[in-house]
Amino acid sequence: MMSYLYQGKKCAPTVWMYECGGRLANRLFRWGYFLGDAIENGYTVIQQEPLPHNLIPDRHKDSQSVLQCLDAEQLRKLGFEEPRCYRLYQKISRARFFKPVNRSLGIIDLRSRRYPQAKHYLLAGQEFKALLDRSGQLAVFGYAFRAKPQLLKNLNVVKALFGFTGIQGTGATVQRGESLIGVHVRRGDYAGYNGGKYFYELDYYRELANQLSTELNAKAIMFCSESSDRAYFIDQGYAVGSADPVEDLHLLAQSQYIVGPPSTFSLWSALMGESRIHQLYEPAKELHAHDFRRVSEEIMP
Repeated sequence: MMSYLYQGKKCAPTVWMYECGGRLANRLFRWGYFLGDAIENGYTVIQQEPLPHNLIPDRHKDSQSVLQCLDAEQLRKLGFEEPRCYRLYQKISRARFFKPVNRSLGIIDLRSRRYPQAKHYLLAGQEFKALLDRSGQLAVFGYAFRAKPQLLKNLNVVKALFGFTGIQGTGATVQRGESLIGVHVRRGDYAGYNGGKYFYELDYYRELANQLSTELNAKAIMFCSESSDRAYFIDQGYAVGSADPVEDLHLLAQSQYIVGPPSTFSLWSALMGESRIHQLYEPAKELHAHDFRRVSEEIMP
């Protein structure tokens, strides 16, 4: 398995992160919070949950990069080896019978049924510091982790680490200086999610894209979760995103305006691109520039 490594200050503690959960954008938000906090405190963090290998642009994958995608052997060469107790814990902890903090192993398991869901750990918190002072390493399991102020404070660094600076998308033609509206057509699983509340017909997305293109004098690009939806908009003459979710995240982030049903996918792109976003908690016949907000003003997952 490949792991993502962010190297903090020399001699800083090392935190291993596992199972932050959810789909790609959900995992990016959890890791984004974690990275923002690690940058704030100078810690080294290793993301052990599988993520796409094209997440980090090639220029960030060399051995001199501050953020690298490495296998276990490459990690060992840099002096990072996963403690055996973490692997053992991972095998036996599926029943979630353990307390949230396992001081003997240097583990905080946020998946535990005993974990108070209203509480959110920070790397500078007492629980982390006590465990790190004892072992110098710590494993964190689970995704109930919040460091929104730290992420926003270090947003430019996080954006650079994920390659969201100066990236040109490949899924659709973008002319230099062209204003873009990213329309996130999230269907598929949304047909059953929350009773289909946020599932909208293709004709609705088409009409909304036409209205916004005229209103904002911008080009609409349709980002679809289903191949049949992509084919529909291609037949209608619309520009569409790539079939690759990482490429779509980067291309969507280039849009000045982003619209779609509530989704961490569009929220992450809006955060990385510092775009304005409107989430369709209910269908709107018309939208205007003042209906779009900065993602930092939205409720972040």
